[in-house]
Amino acid sequence: MSDQNWLNAVRFKKFSLHNPGGYSVLPERYGLVFDRLTGTLTLVNWKQEQFIAVCSSLNEEQIALYEQARERVEPLFQALWERVSGCQDCLNNLGIDIVALMNYGWLIVGFRP
Repeated sequence: MSDQNWLNAVRFKKFSLHNPGGYSVLPERYGLVFDRLTGTLTLVNWKQEQFIAVCSSLNEEQIALYEQARERVEPLFQALWERVSGCQDCLNNLGIDIVALMNYGWLIVGFRP
């Protein structure tokens, strides 16, 4: 790996906000990219190569705090998910479903039988 590729791999962190089942918080072919050097969070449309700055003042400490907070609330999310998943059949009868989005939370979607 060249020095430039290594720097880019360390500098940028990509988030897709989707789950393996195909549900996503973001529209198809969109993602979030955090630039550790500039502190910029960017919404990216990969298909049309459009880049929209979402936030330009984040720093490594804030990202670390986010990671720590996520670790603290993960057990709470797991307990909540266990309770919600017990209601899945009732929700499906109403035409809705709740799907997990990796480690980001949940998304309410239309039920797909």
